[in-house]
Amino acid sequence: MFDNINTNKQQICVLLKEQIEKDHISHAYIICCEDIKTANDFAVSLAKKLVKKDETNIIVIEPDGLWIKKEQIVNLKNQFITKSLTKSKRTYIIKSCDQLNIHAGNSMLKLLEEPEENITGILTTNALNKVLTTIVSRCQIIKLKNAVSLSNIFENLNLDDNIDLKIEKMFDFIIKYEIEGLNVYPEINKYWHDIDFPKENYQVGITILIYIYKDVLNILYNNTIEYFPNHIDKLKLISKNKIKENILNKIMILSSIKEKIKNNLNLNLIIDKILIEFNREDKK
Repeated sequence: MFDNINTNKQQICVLLKEQIEKDHISHAYIICCEDIKTANDFAVSLAKKLVKKDETNIIVIEPDGLWIKKEQIVNLKNQFITKSLTKSKRTYIIKSCDQLNIHAGNSMLKLLEEPEENITGILTTNALNKVLTTIVSRCQIIKLKNAVSLSNIFENLNLDDNIDLKIEKMFDFIIKYEIEGLNVYPEINKYWHDIDFPKENYQVGITILIYIYKDVLNILYNNTIEYFPNHIDKLKLISKNKIKENILNKIMILSSIKEKIKNNLNLNLIIDKILIEFNREDKK
């Protein structure tokens, strides 16, 4: 069992995949996100993964008007009783579980207190503080971060008009590394210096790298390109023959280095650390 998670969808997918492969799935999850559609979409994707895309084994409950009513939870239990002899994985989704009325909440609690084998509950909410604490305490909590558009990434930074050129250069930086590796260190070093970020905005360069790799991860997961849809050919080139865990770990490496930049780490040390850490990751 992993601890409660508060991170992006790609990281969660990697963790859940590992738990599914080891058959260590929790009996119930609460997917929490400010955007309820994001939470609901993720719940459906997880449910399909758990039942191996057999959607006949997924039951979805959502508010009937303002509330989810006791009768809906009772019907849910009855549907599982009729399938009690099956050994296949089954799951149910309770959308907007903060809208369970008091009677439905009590029925839901009994369902969670006596979990059946091969049945997983997935609840969603955009207001975790409104969910009954007794329900929350019996579920694995997954907090999704809201999606961030590229236009918001740099909105608070003082950038010049050459940001598009800088993005192109960072794509070249990644392609140089991923295709040619450490044998071209002097050229990669030159690429970074040619990008000409002001010292106070070194973090911007790292941020661009992070979001490029996030879109590479989107390619690997067959998800929609979120940040650089106009660079799909380059993203596909970078993603070729890559595994998800490798890209995810590189995102985590870059995030860690980005934090260290606040301590005035100089540019050459930044490049050295990126290449050394990436090389170590690629040798695993």
